[in-house]
Amino acid sequence: MDKTERRILNILKRRGGQRLSLQEIQRRFTTGRERKAVLKQLARLVSRGKVTKDADGKFSITSAKKRLVGRFEPTNERFGFVIPVSPETNDIYVPAQRWGGAIDGDIVEVAFTKRRGGRTTGQIVRIVKRTRHELAGKVLKRREGMFLVPLSAKVFHEVVVVNNEAGPVEDGLVVNAVIDKIDDRLNRINVSIVEVWGKPDDPEVLCRIVIARFNIPTVFSDEALDEARRVPRTITESDLRGRADLRSLVTFTIDGEQAKDFDDAVSIERRDGGFRLWVHIADVSHYVAEGSALDKDAYERANSVYFPGSVIPMLPFELSNEICSLKPNEDRLAMSVQMDLDKRGEVCASKMFKSVIRSNARLTYTEVGSLLEQHRKGKDVSEDTPGFAQYLYDMDDAAQLLTKARMSRGSLDFDLPDPVIILDLQGKPEDIVREERNPAHRLIEEFMIAANEAVASYLTVNGCKCAYRVHEPPDDESLIGLSQTLKSVGMKVSFAGGDLSNKFQQLIQRVRGKRIERLVSYLILRALKIAKYSPENIGHFGLASSCYAHFTSPIRRYPDLMVHRFLKQQLKGKSKGKVKMTNEALKEATHHCSVRERAAMGAERKIVKMRQAQFMADRVGERFTGIISGLTARGFFVELDQFFVEGFVPLVSLSDDRYSFSEEKQCITGEKTGRRFRMGDAVKVRVRSVQVPLGRIDFKLIDAST
Repeated sequence: MDKTERRILNILKRRGGQRLSLQEIQRRFTTGRERKAVLKQLARLVSRGKVTKDADGKFSITSAKKRLVGRFEPTNERFGFVIPVSPETNDIYVPAQRWGGAIDGDIVEVAFTKRRGGRTTGQIVRIVKRTRHELAGKVLKRREGMFLVPLSAKVFHEVVVVNNEAGPVEDGLVVNAVIDKIDDRLNRINVSIVEVWGKPDDPEVLCRIVIARFNIPTVFSDEALDEARRVPRTITESDLRGRADLRSLVTFTIDGEQAKDFDDAVSIERRDGGFRLWVHIADVSHYVAEGSALDKDAYERANSVYFPGSVIPMLPFELSNEICSLKPNEDRLAMSVQMDLDKRGEVCASKMFKSVIRSNARLTYTEVGSLLEQHRKGKDVSEDTPGFAQYLYDMDDAAQLLTKARMSRGSLDFDLPDPVIILDLQGKPEDIVREERNPAHRLIEEFMIAANEAVASYLTVNGCKCAYRVHEPPDDESLIGLSQTLKSVGMKVSFAGGDLSNKFQQLIQRVRGKRIERLVSYLILRALKIAKYSPENIGHFGLASSCYAHFTSPIRRYPDLMVHRFLKQQLKGKSKGKVKMTNEALKEATHHCSVRERAAMGAERKIVKMRQAQFMADRVGERFTGIISGLTARGFFVELDQFFVEGFVPLVSLSDDRYSFSEEKQCITGEKTGRRFRMGDAVKVRVRSVQVPLGRIDFKLIDAST
C-alpha cells in the first residue's frame, strides 16, 4: 500500500466515521506534491471500497459491514433503495448523503447493516456500472446557458447542455440527450441533445418519457418479427394430435371492452353437489419455442406494459392479438385445467391437458356484471346474453363458493380501486373515474386463482420445476410497528399467536366501509412484503395459499410461459421434450421477471400520474372537495371527490402554524393550535400548480376550519 494511502486511511479512521472534504484531508499534508497525490490515492481507495465518497463529495472510512451488489433506485424524498442482484436479499435503504455519487439505475456495491427496528440501512461504496447513458428532460434556457429539467430519471444533479446536435430547440420542449460526463464533485451532469421529442403535454411524448425512465423495450428484433410472420394463421390437423377436442363444450371469454388479446376462456357444468369447471389458457408455448428469437424478446420484456389507450406487448401482435388470442368462433389451441368443486368450494379433483377449443362468444365484464347483479336481485335479463345466461348463473354460484373457501383460509381482500383514464378522440383525458369491480371481475379472478393453484400443486407433487408466485409473511419488526401505529389511532390489535393471515383479514373486515378503512389498508400494505417470482415454493401469504404460480396469462407474462413449458414436460413424461432451463437459469429468470414486473408497474403508475396531471392542467385555480389519502413528512395527499385524482398539499403552504408529521400516530399536527390532519379527513382545496411531465399536482388548502 502506498504511503499516502496509509496516511489517508489513518486520518479518516481517527475521525471515527466523521466525513471529511478533499480540502480537509489535503490540509493534513505539508507539501504541494503530497496534496496533489491525495486526490489520486483517494480515487483508488474509493474504487477499492476502502473509502466511501458521498454525494456531496466528502469522504469517510468504509465500515466493515456486509456488502452486496444491486441496482440503485432513488425516491423523490431524497432517500433511495438498492435492489439486490441476489433474489434472496431484501432491498437496502440508503439515506441521503450516502449515495456515493450514484444516480438512478446505477449498478452499485452497498455496505449495509440491519439496525434496530428491522430496517436494513446501507451506504453505497462503489459504482459498479453506469447503466443510464441517455436522459430525457425539458429544456430550460437561462442567461448563463441551456439546462435540462430531468424527466426520464430521478436525478438531483444540475444537468447542463454542453452540445446540441438536434438543431434549434425552443425553451420548454422535451428532448433526449446523451450523458457526456457525471461530475459528482460539482453535482453536475453534462449532456448533448440528440433528439427533440416535442411538447411536454403531448401524449406520445409522455409515453416516451416513461418508456425511457423505466427502460421498457419497445422494438422487437428483426428475427423475432420474422418468426412471428411465419407462424401459421390457422390450425392444422397435425396441431390437433394429442389434444382433447373441447370444441363442442360451451365456452366463452370475459374481458374488458377494450381488450384485444384474449388469453383465457371458461366453461362449466353443474353437477350433484358441485360443479365441474374448465379454465382454458392460450397455448402460447406451442408457437414460441424455447430459445427462439421470439422467446428471447419475450424474456427481455418479461411482461406487457399497459398505458391508457395503448399497450407495449410482450409478444408481437401477430401472436398476442391473432393466433394466440381465443377469439370467438375460431379454433384455438389451449392448455386446459379441469376442476371439480364440491359444495364447500374446495377443488376435490383436477387434471390438466392440451386441448383445442372454440369460444362461443366474447363477453365483457360490463354486460356479464350487469346480468349477474340483476339475477342476484331476482330479475330475469337472460335476453341480454342469449344462450349463456344459465352458464353464467352457474359460474357466479361457483365463484361465490370459491370466494367463501378462499376467505375462510385467510386470504386478504383490499378494496382499493384503480383510476381509469377515459380518453377523447385526440388521445387527451376527458374524465378520470374509479375502476368499478362487479361480480364478473370476481368470477374470472376466482377461476384464475383456482387454476393457478391447481397447476402449481400438480407440478410440486410431481417434483417438477416451477416458477412460483410467492409472497412472504411480514416479519416481526413490521408486525410490531403495525401494532403500535394501529394502537395510536385507537385500534388495539395483537398479531401474536394464531393464524396471521386470518388476523389480517379480520382487521380488514372490521374497518370495511368506515372512515379509517383507507388508513388501515395503507398500513397493512406497508407492512406486507412484495410478491415476486421464485424457483422455491414458500407459499403466498396474501392469498393464504400454500402453493401458487402464474399460469393463466402467457400472452402477457413470461413466468406463465415458463410454467406452461414445465407443465407440458410433465404431461409428456420427463424423458420427452425436456425443458432446457437449468436450476440456475430458472433462479435468474424468476429474479429477472420480478425486476421487470416492478419496472412495468412503475411505468403504468407513472403514466397514470402524468395523465391525471394533464387532466387537471386546465383546472388550475378551481376549487374541489376531497379526503386526505396519504401523509408524509413534507405534506399530505388529497383525493378529490369529483374526479379520481390525487394531489399534494405541502406543509410549507400552511401558513397558520408550524406543522410536523408523526409516523407512529399517522397524523400531522400544528405546534401552536394543535390542529390535526389524518387520513380520511374531509378537506377543501384549490388547484395551485400542475407539472404534467412530472405527474405532479399541488393543492392549496382553502378551508382552515376543516
